[in-house]
Amino acid sequence: MHDNYFDDPIMLTEQFFLQGRFKLETIPHEMRMSHWVYAPRLTDTQSGQVLLDLIGQCWDCQFAIERDNTLCLTLDGYPDRANWLELAFLPETGRVQLKVGNINAKALTAQAFLPQELASYLDTLRAKLLS
Repeated sequence: MHDNYFDDPIMLTEQFFLQGRFKLETIPHEMRMSHWVYAPRLTDTQSGQVLLDLIGQCWDCQFAIERDNTLCLTLDGYPDRANWLELAFLPETGRVQLKVGNINAKALTAQAFLPQELASYLDTLRAKLLS
């Protein structure tokens, strides 16, 4: 995602998925000198609800793709970019599923959250990774 869309670190990107149902904004911020993270904010355009807001945090949006009427976001955690996970936003159920990742994948696979629970869970997960 970075190679195609983020040549200008000041640029705000905005994309729509699932026939406009979800709006994804990726907003860059500098973590360290010249180390940029493109943090996602995802909004349900039908309800106006912000489903995910990681602006200013260490999670970097690497990819966003539609798959089986689901929006899948791949995030990695700065500074150890080897730690990544995929979130699947399921419009029919209003839930978010943590589908895959290389962060203790057995423990994480197929956990489902309400959107308001997700940021807190990611904070906890990140703290464990850094300890």
